[in-house]
Amino acid sequence: MENNMTREQRYALLDRIEVLNKVKALLLLPGLAMVTIGQAAEYFEVTVEAIQSCYRRHRAELTENGAITLSPSQLQERLIGQDVQLVGSAATQLVCIGNDNYFEMPNRGCKFFTPRAMLNLAMLLKDSPIAREVRTQLLNIVDTVHPLDRIEAIDDEQTLMLELGKAIASGDLQAVLEAQAKFNAFRNRHLEEAQVQIQTLQKEKASLNEANAMLAEKSMVWDRRRTLNALIREIAATVFDHKYGAAWDRFYRELKYQTGIHVVTRSSRSGKPVLDTVKDEEWPKLLKVATSLCYDYAIDVVHATNEETVRAYDLDVVETEFGIRRNKGVVTRYAIEGTSALY
Repeated sequence: MENNMTREQRYALLDRIEVLNKVKALLLLPGLAMVTIGQAAEYFEVTVEAIQSCYRRHRAELTENGAITLSPSQLQERLIGQDVQLVGSAATQLVCIGNDNYFEMPNRGCKFFTPRAMLNLAMLLKDSPIAREVRTQLLNIVDTVHPLDRIEAIDDEQTLMLELGKAIASGDLQAVLEAQAKFNAFRNRHLEEAQVQIQTLQKEKASLNEANAMLAEKSMVWDRRRTLNALIREIAATVFDHKYGAAWDRFYRELKYQTGIHVVTRSSRSGKPVLDTVKDEEWPKLLKVATSLCYDYAIDVVHATNEETVRAYDLDVVETEFGIRRNKGVVTRYAIEGTSALY
């Protein structure tokens, strides 16, 4: 398959992302299900400049298929709930997701590619041996074959069987071997197509099971860390224009003011992520402080989490200067810090 595929041909194949792992293992970043532009270059065994050049030529198509540029703050937004740390300098951020995934990204932002965008790149890159192999493998995808071509393929099988029969009848051993090799190659290609289809169905089933599990999880009690992340995420969206760093700074200042707990100082001294320094007995206080901030900003804690979680951690009860208040059942958003509401 040449690299000058038409747009229609490319779009007919864009769902066949399983071909990427068939050619070479594609390791996606946890929590993002994407790769950086540097990782894309490593996968295709080309330079970052080659990926950038391809992106500039086909920006609209690649963007439509999942290529995106994220700033460090936007990256943090997408990784809420994940174990992620960003260590900044004047020009770049060192990003650590979990214990094993590190990469650098400029403060101005970095391009990321979904598997669909990576497959799109494979159809567009000119000088990548990996991209060429992906295009070759795509030839075996049965869904790209026109119905008339499928009829022709059946006829080809019958022709090959007829040739094999004639060769056997002739007694010519060389002709028999050649006819048998052609027939075996034909059957093996279609067997690979069937295996690809089975793998695709298995992945689709796994994705459906994962989606069902996520829906079921909505009715479960969330753990404390996830609950806190959800509350701070809602504060960031409501008050700080999705600037999550600002929301966390506001929370840490309020935590220090209300409880005297200095988790940021602990983190600086120990070198551990901030929330890893929280003691078990301190978590209820962190959740209460986050709940009080939600109350101050008229954010419904049920909307941010779920009924079971609110009930388990008693998140709707807030102590205010006017007495005990309850914060659930009303979803009101304000964009100005300091706005308060009484229920």
